[in-house]
Amino acid sequence: AACRVIGLQDAVAAGDVARWPNLRFDETPRRVEHWIHAIEHARHAADSLLDGSKARPFTPIPRFWSEQHGIRMQAVGMPGLGERAALAEGSPEKGPMVVVYLRDEELVGAIGLDSPLASFDQ
Repeated sequence: AACRVIGLQDAVAAGDVARWPNLRFDETPRRVEHWIHAIEHARHAADSLLDGSKARPFTPIPRFWSEQHGIRMQAVGMPGLGERAALAEGSPEKGPMVVVYLRDEELVGAIGLDSPLASFDQ
């Protein structure tokens, strides 16, 4: 959880090559393959290396945005961990929308399409 490489002393890993348990969500090691994440992960891994045994777990809220075929996509959290999805705003038929992903009725992720300023009440 603190970016340490298992089995190697004084070694850390970050970015696309690293799997780690994000304790914000659960204890299952996973990879997050987005450039924003890679930068934050590398910073935390360096801090972990310097902090030694006092290193804190890396518990980011993953996020990314992209534009594909004229549609702005934004995601936050870990939507893949959701047990169900709910339309929070907008309409699939009319374009802009936000879908939230819930696990045990707890918000674990959201994806917005053409909704950069969307807000909702859970």
